[in-house]
Amino acid sequence: MTGVQTCALPILGMGDDLPSAVQCVAYVADLSRLKFCAIVEEPYVGQARVGAAARVELLAFPGRSFDGEVLSVVPVVMDREDILETGGDARRLSGVRAARVDIVFELPPGEDLRVLPGMTGTVALWPTGEKEG
Repeated sequence: MTGVQTCALPILGMGDDLPSAVQCVAYVADLSRLKFCAIVEEPYVGQARVGAAARVELLAFPGRSFDGEVLSVVPVVMDREDILETGGDARRLSGVRAARVDIVFELPPGEDLRVLPGMTGTVALWPTGEKEG
């Protein structure tokens, strides 16, 4: 994700001893700019172009939408279940062909929205880069 930085700080041991290896104790992330990974079915993949306008609606925030833009389009169309595959149990193929489209969007400044990894939602795409209403 863009804007994520990690740091490694030494943890002090007993007395003046430093550990032999540096341990990561914190992750610092800019959560105002987020990436939403959308699964776009094959008939609509042609509308997804890098830089095109998009609107993300997260199910956790009914009635709220976040304006963004297409960051990338994975150039492979495959079964939707293969895109969702996380290496777990065997799955059945859906028969629906789709591609992954990454959307970047920003949260409104000053709002305390608790957006968590794994949240789901919907995306609207505008192929010309101009949004409707």
